[in-house]
Amino acid sequence: MGYYTQFRLEIKFLSGVTENEREGFTGFIRKELNNLAFGDVSDVLEDGSESYTWYDHEDDMRKISVKYPMAIFVLSGEGEEGGDLWRKYFLAGRMHGGKAKIVYEEFDPKKLTKDEASYRDWARQNHVEVDDD
Repeated sequence: MGYYTQFRLEIKFLSGVTENEREGFTGFIRKELNNLAFGDVSDVLEDGSESYTWYDHEDDMRKISVKYPMAIFVLSGEGEEGGDLWRKYFLAGRMHGGKAKIVYEEFDPKKLTKDEASYRDWARQNHVEVDDD
């Protein structure tokens, strides 16, 4: 069965690549990706709504990025498990990236919905200033 991940690939061409070249290279890149084990990748290049088990994505993307050094490949993934979010960058056979960092806001009583009577009561009892917007 395996571990499924939603992949999304963005191709950022370096300056100096014409629009015609971009279209041509994108077509070649699409064919390269379609030759991989999981088949049609139009979803990966568009919205990433399908999930795949693409265990060799790092090796595959390094190889593709060597063939197309005029582009930076940004591969994002969202795994089956909550919080499994990451992004990897590929250029000319090199890669770097990492997992997403989820940061929660600190509690701020002034950001609570102010139209609730219970908030005003709590604010009065705890000496919290309430704006009368």
